[in-house]
Amino acid sequence: MTVQAAIEISLNLHNVQVLACNENGKEYMVRASSVEPQRACPECPSEEVIGFGTKEQKIMDLPMHGKQVGINFIRQRFRCKACEYTFYEPIYFADEKRHATRRFVERLEEQTLRRSHTSLALEFGLDEKTVRNIFRDYVSRLAETVKFETPTRMGIDEIHILDQARAVITNIENRTVVDLLPNRKKDAVVAYLKNMPDKERVRVVAIRAMNRIGRGYSFDALRAKILFTQGFVKKKPKPTSLRARRKAEEMSWADVTMDWIGADEAEPEIYLGADIDKLIQYFESEHVRD
Repeated sequence: MTVQAAIEISLNLHNVQVLACNENGKEYMVRASSVEPQRACPECPSEEVIGFGTKEQKIMDLPMHGKQVGINFIRQRFRCKACEYTFYEPIYFADEKRHATRRFVERLEEQTLRRSHTSLALEFGLDEKTVRNIFRDYVSRLAETVKFETPTRMGIDEIHILDQARAVITNIENRTVVDLLPNRKKDAVVAYLKNMPDKERVRVVAIRAMNRIGRGYSFDALRAKILFTQGFVKKKPKPTSLRARRKAEEMSWADVTMDWIGADEAEPEIYLGADIDKLIQYFESEHVRD
């Protein structure tokens, strides 16, 4: 079997024939064309078209045998006899936005979440900027399709990535990270809380004390204001009767003694956390500076 035949089998692209194949130290350069080009005019239903030249277009494909693969595809140009519209044959296996096959882009998208963009650029034969652009497009699509449930017990924390403090939104109950913000500044936190869906689900907001100082304010001081200022704190309402007390604490009548009735002992306060609406108002106020 010739190298050309082996490459055609390895490419496994329907209706594509390999015309030539050159190999150098790091790349296969494949020259190919359609076996039967699609000839229907996209402007009208007519298939009465004539050839009107060709164009060679390079399309990157998945690496093969440890080498990059570039397909120089000879694209037929047609002119419609009925409406005189000129068009190029469509390339069904090519990505709509990139000069690459769909499978090439899909594999690269998957790998951008696991590996550095520099290593992927070297392996796939792309500029690092192109890899970053593909990554951003992929993340934007994920953001539209993957929706995280708004937690009932939300945590706001921070983590240092690339020498910068980033705010982390967590689901305390499920021990999951809901989102990472670009920084922990007021504008970023306020924008997230304002646009967060299903805000009414949030019952508790907890912020861990930090030792680092932000720009213009101490995170420790901010935490104390939010968690312990009376204007922010939500408290669990006290039961107003013995029956309500028993229901709230899920106690049996045997657990309730007559010593409790009329006792002077003060009931402990039950704190549910900071009110998220008041938290947004506080961040938007002049009391907190970047």
